[in-house]
Amino acid sequence: MRAQLLFLLQWEYERDSMFIPAGFEVPFGREETSLTVPFFPAEPVSFVENEVAPVFLHGRIDRIDVTADGRQGRILDYKSGKPIRGRFAGGTALQLPLYLFAARLLRPDVQWVGAEYVTFRPAAGRKDPTAPFSPDSWAEELEGLKTLVGAITHGIRTGCFPPTPDSCRPCPFPLICGASAEIHAARKQDDARLAFLHRVRNTP
Repeated sequence: MRAQLLFLLQWEYERDSMFIPAGFEVPFGREETSLTVPFFPAEPVSFVENEVAPVFLHGRIDRIDVTADGRQGRILDYKSGKPIRGRFAGGTALQLPLYLFAARLLRPDVQWVGAEYVTFRPAAGRKDPTAPFSPDSWAEELEGLKTLVGAITHGIRTGCFPPTPDSCRPCPFPLICGASAEIHAARKQDDARLAFLHRVRNTP
């Protein structure tokens, strides 16, 4: 942890930026009384899906930076593990785009110029952030995000959310699925009810 902290501080020092931190662990989507002057209004964040009941979002954003005049902002999400590969990583990396969606909805007065992951892995010699979401690509990314969220919530609401052994190794709960999980999963791959899962996993 100490090595990672020093690594991150060095990255901050070397990075030339007009942005300054405005908040850490910034809550959104529900009323919070811990902050004297909250960054976001205490309003619900509704992620509307196509012809489906809305999904309400709430959480805490790792870090928000703004310019000195407060007109522009960006979102940073710290990652101490492996870097995120792809925009949505097959439906396993929705946190950052959902943060950006909430920020744009709650603070339209701020020009959100981007949202990025910041990885710091001294052992791997990497400290480079990735910036997968920007204003230029957001309209297209939002459509992909809606498709993913819609597919995932459809599976949950219909009670069809099967285990996928090839994406959960090592499994901390082997007794739940049993030793034949991979065999059973292979037999179900052509089941029409799993079409939503294939859409999720094939999204880059």
